[in-house]
Amino acid sequence: MKITQVQMGELVELFPLAEEELKKSKYYNPDLAPTKIKDRTWTTRDVADLWIGLSVSIPALAVAASLVTLGISPMLSIINVILGNLIVLIPIQLNSHVGTKYGIPYPIYARLTFGSVGAHLSCVSRSIVGRG
Repeated sequence: MKITQVQMGELVELFPLAEEELKKSKYYNPDLAPTKIKDRTWTTRDVADLWIGLSVSIPALAVAASLVTLGISPMLSIINVILGNLIVLIPIQLNSHVGTKYGIPYPIYARLTFGSVGAHLSCVSRSIVGRG
């Protein structure tokens, strides 16, 4: 049996021989290579800070202000914005679990679903949404 990965707790890393074999592939790119466990420095607090920073934004404030303009109480409009951000958090967490566990970026993960060519469309559409 050929060992291709090493698992440390919940995190998985490629075995050095498997990594060398991967580098021979025409699909290999050093920018998209799996991250080693020692290089994964983000903690739960870092992820929470990022999510809060993304949630407290001009579009979120605009939605809350629009709801108040439509006659909804300010407290209820804030609750609606918070609830919307929590609903969006669920697929974000499900999507990021694979990347966190295996140290792979989204473009590599997208290849599993969309193939090598289709992943480009997925990544471009994701970047357009992220820019907005």
